[in-house]
Amino acid sequence: YTYLFGKALAEFQWKDSESAKASLESLFKLKSDYAPAYLLMAQIYQQRGDANKAISFFDSAAKYEPEINNKIKYKQFAVSKYIKENDFKHAYDKLKEMHALAPKDLKIVHYYA
Repeated sequence: YTYLFGKALAEFQWKDSESAKASLESLFKLKSDYAPAYLLMAQIYQQRGDANKAISFFDSAAKYEPEINNKIKYKQFAVSKYIKENDFKHAYDKLKEMHALAPKDLKIVHYYA
């Protein structure tokens, strides 16, 4: 699976997002809990302007990511998108998830309040 991730990363850097997606889809069949692959797929969709799919992949990356700070970063994209769209209910729902991950993080507490 690391070969496929490296291949997908190179394809993404070469601006060949279709090939990168195909490589990542093959990787998911081998290892469905690899957070960096979900993060890369989120970046592909973000670059394409498909924020909803990007959010879905950021959520998957957060699910499998062991580091709390990274989980929070992945969820921040959704919060920003929802706030820009005046969709405060969904933004608040994501903030609740972030608060559950890091209840003492003052930035999250500030926005959550």
